[in-house]
Amino acid sequence: MTIEQIDSSKVLITLCSCDMEDYRLEFGSMGFENPHSRKILNRLINIVCTKTGLSSKNKKLLLEALPYDNGCIILVTFMEKQTANKKYKIKKHGENACYIFLKIEDMIKAVTMIYSQKLYVPSAAVYSYKEKYYLIFHSSPLSRMAKRILSEYGKRRRCERIFLSSLDEAGQKICGKNAISTLGKAFSK
Repeated sequence: MTIEQIDSSKVLITLCSCDMEDYRLEFGSMGFENPHSRKILNRLINIVCTKTGLSSKNKKLLLEALPYDNGCIILVTFMEKQTANKKYKIKKHGENACYIFLKIEDMIKAVTMIYSQKLYVPSAAVYSYKEKYYLIFHSSPLSRMAKRILSEYGKRRRCERIFLSSLDEAGQKICGKNAISTLGKAFSK
């Protein structure tokens, strides 16, 4: 067995076929899942720490093994433990909301109710596509009350970019940006 320190955090262990026999190791079954292999690998790590002066205390160890001339080569990397994994949350800057109405009358009822109750809604556009009417809200959350009204008369649909593009391309735009206020004013009694 030879132990060679590559740098301050890496050590190369070379086990010949005799070492493999002495330790009763087989490359195919070597790993931490096998209790015998785990015991031998831990013993090898202790030998490495003694010979090189490296410490495995408070360190993560990465062991990589490769077969070599009826024996094997094991690369041991000593890594600093991270105190805590950072978690990042991706904020979505306002998702689009899309509601489908089978009849234009249902959409007009929903829009006039939202308008008459003076509920805040983001900019919205109305499209007609394949005999259905789509009310698209752009990049702002809807209030619960507005969602209830819209769900009473229509059905919410996932609003992927590809769908919005096809709606823009093949659909007919009935009312642009301020659909709620424009249609609300026009149809309110």
